[in-house]
Amino acid sequence: MPKGYWLPQIDVSNMDGYKAYMAATPPAHEKYKGVALVRAGRTEVVEGHARTRNVIREFPDYATALACYRSDEYQRARPLRLPHSVCDFVIAGGYDDPAPQVSAAAKRGYWIAHIDVTDAAAHQAYVAAMVAHVGRFGGRFLVRGGAREVPEGQVRARTAVLEFPSYDAASGSYHSPDYLPVKKLRDGAAEVDLVIVEGYDGPKF
Repeated sequence: MPKGYWLPQIDVSNMDGYKAYMAATPPAHEKYKGVALVRAGRTEVVEGHARTRNVIREFPDYATALACYRSDEYQRARPLRLPHSVCDFVIAGGYDDPAPQVSAAAKRGYWIAHIDVTDAAAHQAYVAAMVAHVGRFGGRFLVRGGAREVPEGQVRARTAVLEFPSYDAASGSYHSPDYLPVKKLRDGAAEVDLVIVEGYDGPKF
């Protein structure tokens, strides 16, 4: 069964106040088995714009990800965040990528993309070429379109998340000369906000 994901992107204005929110969230995450894959870490905005702090949290499925956000446990913690940050909060259903699961000895790396498609046929040609390209760097999709809810803020109409064995692999895939002709297929077919982020290897919840 596909996983579910929280994908909040956050600008924090008061870190001391924000830390109170972070300290209040583990009961909800533990109850709903929401494991942190990204929690701050290195970030590079390579297209468009993104907020300064990125989080990816993985749940057993999309319904569980939604239930955690709506739970009493999380809704008690959420007001602690609101005065101290601005957030675009996406909850997305996962994708059953047939590519092998990423194995990594170190922190993994991720692409988080929010996309407005303007030419569907041209964008499909890009996606087909991009899947082959990122596969050479060990990349696979965690999110690829599908069910999605945006309970806070605003992002583009479509969301994709790719996972790589390391941050260097994620960055190298994007900056590779071989990606240039692939990316050219998307020119004029979509508008994209794309950030490359480092994985998290601390406590799960």
